[in-house]
Amino acid sequence: MADDSDDDQIQALAGVGRDLLSFELEAAAANLYYEFQKASKKARNADRITEADARRLAHAIERADMFVDVLYDACPEADRPPAVEDLLSGEELQEITARNPVPDRDDADQ
Repeated sequence: MADDSDDDQIQALAGVGRDLLSFELEAAAANLYYEFQKASKKARNADRITEADARRLAHAIERADMFVDVLYDACPEADRPPAVEDLLSGEELQEITARNPVPDRDDADQ
């Protein structure tokens, strides 16, 4: 009988873990969207994009990348992509954001 209660507890904890991971993934996605929107708006308005802006974007990307690692841990046979820091520098992130503004929702409707 102890094994059944252990299995029940393991399943309950696994459910909590899935819910927590889901919540964290949604929060990371919202944060990425928010930071890219802020930087895009600055670029569109010809406002100065600062090192702090790039740092916030990089932090949001790194946090999201951490969750990608968690998902890859669930399928260890998969080939992992290169890490974010291997792909973009802070300067490149600023350039990409400045070159690719996202239109305002009002502008997109017109």
